[in-house]
Amino acid sequence: MNDQTVAPIEPSETTSLKTESYLHFNPERIDFALSEYEFDQLIEGGFGKYKDFCLVCIGLGVPCAINAFIETRKVNYASSLEFTINFVVATVTLLIGAFSAFQWYRDSKRRKTLERKVRDKPKVKLG
Repeated sequence: MNDQTVAPIEPSETTSLKTESYLHFNPERIDFALSEYEFDQLIEGGFGKYKDFCLVCIGLGVPCAINAFIETRKVNYASSLEFTINFVVATVTLLIGAFSAFQWYRDSKRRKTLERKVRDKPKVKLG
């Protein structure tokens, strides 16, 4: 056996061992303070659900519209099920796509207005 014994550490010794924390920052960087509402609005605006829906609808509507147009240019054109389906799908998806594009534009405008408000807040000098 080893004759060395370990002395117990007193509570006063552990409190004197303080860890130091540092915050690294770039003094040339500009930081903005946001309220909870502003933060939520910026996060929500980043998802772009109307943009995605608009692009899907246009991607589906345009080929259907082209197919319906080509169907009407046939020499012996008679209204067919193919034309009707292409025309209905093109009309519905392009209308929904136009509505989504309008909503996408409104959301983009709202987000830019919010960004402008955050940037125009009065500056507070730190330190």
